[in-house]
Amino acid sequence: MAPRSRSRSRTALTSGSVTREELARSMEQMQRLLWTFYRDIGATPRQMKSAFLAAARGGGRRPYRMSEAMAFEILHRAAELIDTWYREAAYVDDVGVPRALPLSGPMSFETLSRRFLPEHAPADVARYFADVGLVVRLANGRP
Repeated sequence: MAPRSRSRSRTALTSGSVTREELARSMEQMQRLLWTFYRDIGATPRQMKSAFLAAARGGGRRPYRMSEAMAFEILHRAAELIDTWYREAAYVDDVGVPRALPLSGPMSFETLSRRFLPEHAPADVARYFADVGLVVRLANGRP
């Protein structure tokens, strides 16, 4: 008599098949990853639980939209740009204050913009940052 094989189900996310146990472990790992990420950026366990429950309730009514994920990614990279400007030694003065940057050239706003948001024109990024009040343009044009 042969051993009974585990029940396998195909998913759209895998090239092969996975067992229910493997799928459950994978989902648990993903949730741990999300909890760690959001805890690290300041979300409370209560906020995370509330968000996960809301997502579970509305899963069928409001499907995942790639455009929302892309918008989040752009905002995340913009935050990394600002964080780098405020923390990297090349962009701060002796006291640790972010330097005024020229719009183009070496060690400029364009350099940072191309590093974090390469698909967007640096001038558009600078204009957006100025419009929302993240940066102030100086008289010499520097952000």
